[in-house]
Amino acid sequence: MKKPFLRRLNNGSRRSSLAYDASSSSGSAMWIYGSLVAVIVILIIVRALLPDIFVSIASPPWRLGTNLTASVGNIFGGLDSKQKVLIQNAALLEQVNILTNENQVLTARSQDLTTLLGGSENTVVGNGNTILAGVLAGPPVSPYDELTIAAGTEEGIKIGAFVYSRGGIPIGTITQSSAHSAHVSLFSTSGRKSSGWIGVNRVPLILKGEGAGSFEAVLTASTTITAGDMVYLPGPGALPIGTVLRTDTDPSSPTPVIHIQPLVNLFSITWVEVSRSASS
Repeated sequence: MKKPFLRRLNNGSRRSSLAYDASSSSGSAMWIYGSLVAVIVILIIVRALLPDIFVSIASPPWRLGTNLTASVGNIFGGLDSKQKVLIQNAALLEQVNILTNENQVLTARSQDLTTLLGGSENTVVGNGNTILAGVLAGPPVSPYDELTIAAGTEEGIKIGAFVYSRGGIPIGTITQSSAHSAHVSLFSTSGRKSSGWIGVNRVPLILKGEGAGSFEAVLTASTTITAGDMVYLPGPGALPIGTVLRTDTDPSSPTPVIHIQPLVNLFSITWVEVSRSASS
């Protein structure tokens, strides 16, 4: 009989405890709500009686936030400006390099033209009777003892016209021509023969090309030749083409063989002048 009684007693105690907890939780919630309402009412009253106090309290945080925002903006703005300056400096340096390279190219071309147009008393360069042309290709790009120039029939180039290097030195003749380019066969072409003379007495000789810019000659008259004598080709005035390098004699041949050194390096020519009229 005691056990059922104890069980009922325990169940009653548990129900009482749950009822107390619910009542306690409800009281806590009511107390929180009441506190919030009281705070709101107090704030409304203070705002009505002292309107400036909120501005005074809130101004320092607002100013701090504004200053922080401005500072961060200035920092990132400064970084962005520095990046832009670096990019602009790099672009300017690139432009300076390009202009420097172009200036060097123009200087080299000017020097070439100055050398070419410098001339001598026998030059035909620059008197209106010639056509200035750049060299597109020469040995070893083109066949040996042949040049390709950047002027053709449209520029007035004619087959057989004389071609001159600096100072009016003849180097060859036009053998082929297209609209805007032409081929120059050099006098030094292997096996090519040209009439000329040597020395101040104009001793006649036959020039024979040996290839690679070199010549040899056989005298048509018996005379004394020394190293350094000037060798000429016929043309408007005396056209120097080279100097005597040495003279070789052969007991089996009645005439000595003269080796001639050209006055110009035929493999480093960048500009030439071409006579407007073909040679006869």
